[in-house]
Amino acid sequence: MSNPGKASFNTGGATSRRGAEGRGMDLYQRLLDEAVESVDYRDLIAVSPDAAVGEAIKQMKTRRLGCVVVVDNAGKPQGIFTERLVVKLLLRSDGKSGNAMAEPVSQHMVTPPAIVKPGASVAELFDCMESNKTRFVCVVDGAGRASAVVGQKGVVKFLASHYPHVVQGNTLESTLNVKTREGA
Repeated sequence: MSNPGKASFNTGGATSRRGAEGRGMDLYQRLLDEAVESVDYRDLIAVSPDAAVGEAIKQMKTRRLGCVVVVDNAGKPQGIFTERLVVKLLLRSDGKSGNAMAEPVSQHMVTPPAIVKPGASVAELFDCMESNKTRFVCVVDGAGRASAVVGQKGVVKFLASHYPHVVQGNTLESTLNVKTREGA
């Protein structure tokens, strides 16, 4: 179901196995109505495009955040550098992973960065995360300057605190059948 000008957030279907018809669509509508400002923002770690990868990693570790936003002189996001990219750099097969720490972060950032604007719905945030296949989204102000970051941890906390009956009411089913210990 699509709403013109709105996100196409996938709720996983309107009918659960427990017969609660419409629960998914009810959640979908509520997420369309809820503003992205309802999700906990994380303080932005912004670096310039010429900042060294090592410095970006140091800031991520110090501030306990899985990304930095690469911004231009006007503060507008140009890219995002994440902990996943750090792992890829460390596992490079070209033998130059040690040199990567001194390289500019702009050589390794994801472009364009996933962004949402103030006033966007939570459903639009989810859609942005899904379509960009990212765990972090940069929030921009009215002038397009980076102002905060929203991560998947904040999204999960939002869902658990605002919709506990939906989150706790859905059971997970597994097709995994473990009869012996792994490695046994």
